[in-house]
Amino acid sequence: MVLWPVIERELRVAARRGKTYWLRVVAALAAALVCGWVVLWAGAQQPNVQLGRTLFTYLSVLAFAFCLLVGPFLTADCLSEEKRDGTLGLLFLTDLSSWHVVAGKWIATSLAGLYGLLAILPALGLPLLFGGVTPAEYGRTALGVTNAIFFSLAAGMLVSALSREQTKATLGAVAVVLGITGLVPGLYVFLSSVFLGRPLTGTPPLALLSPAYTGLLAQEAAYRGAPHLYWISLGLVQAMAWACLLGTAWLVPRVWREDPGEKPVTHRWLYRLGYTAGWRRTFRRRLEGNPVFAVAARRRWPHWVFWTLVALVAVNVYWIAIGSRRVPGAAQFHANFAHALIFTNRVWITVMACHFFLEARRTGALELLLTSPLPVRTILRGHWRALVAYFAGPVLVIGLLHVGYVWGNWTQISGRPGFMASSLLPYYIVSACSSCLLYTSDAADDLLCVDLGGR
Repeated sequence: MVLWPVIERELRVAARRGKTYWLRVVAALAAALVCGWVVLWAGAQQPNVQLGRTLFTYLSVLAFAFCLLVGPFLTADCLSEEKRDGTLGLLFLTDLSSWHVVAGKWIATSLAGLYGLLAILPALGLPLLFGGVTPAEYGRTALGVTNAIFFSLAAGMLVSALSREQTKATLGAVAVVLGITGLVPGLYVFLSSVFLGRPLTGTPPLALLSPAYTGLLAQEAAYRGAPHLYWISLGLVQAMAWACLLGTAWLVPRVWREDPGEKPVTHRWLYRLGYTAGWRRTFRRRLEGNPVFAVAARRRWPHWVFWTLVALVAVNVYWIAIGSRRVPGAAQFHANFAHALIFTNRVWITVMACHFFLEARRTGALELLLTSPLPVRTILRGHWRALVAYFAGPVLVIGLLHVGYVWGNWTQISGRPGFMASSLLPYYIVSACSSCLLYTSDAADDLLCVDLGGR
């Protein structure tokens, strides 16, 4: 069989990667820390049944977050890397078909994620010893988690076939996974309730496409009320995953011949989006002042990506603050999705902080910069100014959204008898300082990337 030599070769390559081993260690360590935190602190005063329920909830959130976020980082660059190196076309000179290439790449790159899932699943079964969780509920949740990682890995493969650059492929895959997981159901509820005036009753139809919503339907109470919804949601997510793999196999032989210097005519308007005459004058002015700042901030698509994430945060904040009053059962889902968005924003800023110097090191441009008359301080200052130009506005808007959410809750519940309004004061401080903490951590990541790039 032609497929097995491809799988064997890719598995040998994956066996030499360090992340194949340390990712499962990190996953198991994270699950152990969650168990210790819940048992020793968060649920220390709870009875065993309630403690088991609480521990199972936290571990389920950890498992779904791991499965949905690890896939794009593992598979989003497997095909785009071959396209950048010009080796993807060599594979089609052999007897391999596109399905063989896609299957071999998918199996090899998914190995680390599957190892991490195997490290989390035993910890997910620990609440069975405390009580409050049935074996059937554990089995349904484990099946939903496995389905979620299969979908995220397949979505990463599809985006990888459409991309050439690593950063665009990774962030595009994250946007696709999080969009289907939370944006599509949230927008459906938002448009139905606000613009169409239709009160939402029951489960939103588009929510069945969300892998995270499958986890909610796996809970014992939800499954008893409507067991068929769980299996429908599981089947739809599985169908989307297979559609992504089949779409990747169909696209790969049609996109590997693309010349990166020639953009399709039908897509030129998209690449020109934002490149106005005013922006070109700004670029020339920056180039005279600090060339590193001009080059690092020359791209326009990071602005659109991050403002899209800001729109996701705004829709989710609206749903948590207003929409959850109409459908209280979905409040926990959107609260967990809010944490995933915060994590995604931090990852996006960190990736952009590291991307410039890592790419310059890969292409040899970093060595040319260091041999130029530009001092190192000017290079660092230029990259820092580029990061501020990219992210200062979006981060400020996200901070204002958080402050507005806390203020809205304060005005609603501060009039209740026995309520201490000053108890919410720390949340204002956290919301006001979130932007500063983001930039502080990203500055540390930036300096680390510079240090690694110079070695």
